[in-house]
Amino acid sequence: MRSIIHLFGLTAMILSALAYDGKICDDNSKWKTNGGKSCAWVRKKHAKRCKGWGRIGQRPRERGAQRACKSACGTCSCVDSQTWKFKSKRTRKNMSCEWIGKKKKRCEKIGRDGTLASSACQLSCNTCPIGTAEILMTLYHSTGGKSWTNKQNWGKPGIDYCDWFGIVCEENIIRIVLVDNNLSGSIPPKIGNLSDQLATLDLSKNKISGTLPSDIGRLTFATKLNILENNISGFIPSEIGRMEKLRIVHLRDNNLTGSIPSEIGLLELATVINLRNNNISGTIPSEIGKLSSLNALILTENDITGTVPIEICDVNINNVYLDDTLEKCA
Repeated sequence: MRSIIHLFGLTAMILSALAYDGKICDDNSKWKTNGGKSCAWVRKKHAKRCKGWGRIGQRPRERGAQRACKSACGTCSCVDSQTWKFKSKRTRKNMSCEWIGKKKKRCEKIGRDGTLASSACQLSCNTCPIGTAEILMTLYHSTGGKSWTNKQNWGKPGIDYCDWFGIVCEENIIRIVLVDNNLSGSIPPKIGNLSDQLATLDLSKNKISGTLPSDIGRLTFATKLNILENNISGFIPSEIGRMEKLRIVHLRDNNLTGSIPSEIGLLELATVINLRNNNISGTIPSEIGKLSSLNALILTENDITGTVPIEICDVNINNVYLDDTLEKCA
């Protein structure tokens, strides 16, 4: 009886697996590795085995495990670029990702836009990010997910993570937006494993404590970091300087201490840096003066001392808010 119940539960989970946009997200039962292993075998150690290739019968099409075993590999929302093209020298025709996926070696081709096929055709080339759902679940558990105000679909078997509350997917890019959702606990270091996917991390207006993990610097694709109105303590990690695409930094209304790291001057695309109402001390790093795109610098209600660096005066930032105790630009 116990075996029957287990089998029924497993069958129900597979049948309920739906992909992003409502398409069926299932494993291809005809797909096999070169050693004759199926998607069921892949599922047991998906982090490693989803990188493998196989065949459907004698045809070379859909050879990658990530395309054939979407449910097992968690790649239901992984898609190929619809605009990427490779111009064949032999036929002079523009070939798409579908053509690329028929032969593994074609994934080394460079498209007309200069992008490598393995980057643009992630589903066909078996290069989709693996384990995204698991990484997101570490955030869920680390921030008291069971007590979130809204935790719809989080961790439910067969539900793609793109359909979880607060997760926004755009092709292979994701945004985490969990504003005012009763998050507590701390931000897990594993968040940095979303380095090539995460564009936005917005955990504003919650009850998150602990420190900003240095691994946050691995989020080199992120453009927005919003963690305002929480209880974050400790230093701003110097690794933040590695987030080269970051445009908006909102860390106001926390309990941050230490000085502003000079590496913040590496954020060349930053337009807003808001560190208001923390316990930040030390002086303002002159490196901020290198940020020519900066439109707003807000450092009020801290313990910053000294004078405003001449480099910041020269860059002519439109909106600079500093405490009256600091010596302003002449």
